[in-house]
Amino acid sequence: MTQQCTFIAPLLVMCLNVLDGVSGTSVCSSDDGEFSAPDQQSMVQLSSRSSSKSVQHVAPDPNETLRGGTWCEINAYLPDFSGMTVIACQVGPTIPGPQETDCCPIDTITALWEGATANGWGTPISSYLFETHPSDGPNGTYPIILNQGQKKLLWDVQKSCTPGSQPSPEDLVCTNFSTTMAKGGRDAGCMYFHDAGLNIFPDGGLEAYNLLFTEEYPNRTYLKGKYQPIMRNATGGVFILQAHPSTNLTSGEPYIPGPNAQTVGEEGKAVCEWIETCCGELPDGWTLECGLLKYDATCGASCAGNSVLTDDLSGTWCLADSGAEVQ
Repeated sequence: MTQQCTFIAPLLVMCLNVLDGVSGTSVCSSDDGEFSAPDQQSMVQLSSRSSSKSVQHVAPDPNETLRGGTWCEINAYLPDFSGMTVIACQVGPTIPGPQETDCCPIDTITALWEGATANGWGTPISSYLFETHPSDGPNGTYPIILNQGQKKLLWDVQKSCTPGSQPSPEDLVCTNFSTTMAKGGRDAGCMYFHDAGLNIFPDGGLEAYNLLFTEEYPNRTYLKGKYQPIMRNATGGVFILQAHPSTNLTSGEPYIPGPNAQTVGEEGKAVCEWIETCCGELPDGWTLECGLLKYDATCGASCAGNSVLTDDLSGTWCLADSGAEVQ
């Protein structure tokens, strides 16, 4: 039987193993003639050296980034249930007050949801939504407004898809909401929000693990060396946990206890606890893992929108462009 193989020691040569059933002679050919192949021990040592060079262990990245910031959105079903609003909190040096660094202060967002009915009406948020962004339904209302509370975000870098732009304070939502309120009247009971378009529902509507398409999705990067939950579906799609609720709205307790559970600050390795509770109804053939990212990973790099899905506990996962591997 004849078998071809390749090795490096020290030249790249092609080996021809001639197995005669008795001696198992190994002969190597080169431009200069024939010579014996390295013995088995040499090959093992060579293989070991090659493997040690190819395996690169990633060290945790201790640098502070956007990861661990707070996040919240106002998500309301359109009257025809074809999608929902994506009205996101604003954060940055151009946003006045606490939102300069804290996009979604938990005391403020909790107060803005005070008095919610089963369908999310009866709150300062619903009043704002019906008056500022009325639907084409009766009296500008939306059939359901989802209260997901405060979330913790996991992206490290976010780039605007309109380079050179800086966020400016847009919609002011306060506990005593009125469309006539001046932005200068902002206090601790108010938050700024930005209309980020729509999430388009697939057939079957908004259900866990159904892909949604976000029209205005920014370019987000998840950095090498950061602890990151990863989800893989049965067809090879890879998803990155982009944000998870900070608090169980029934019990009032944090999902991931710790000093930064409901405030700005990275959760570190503790974020891996999310995959222990989030996904009891994970579809067949889907998998979860968590560890340090081996490479920088991105979602939405095309700036042409991006697909997302939610898990059983309303954690949000984005479809990865590349780099979503963990060790």
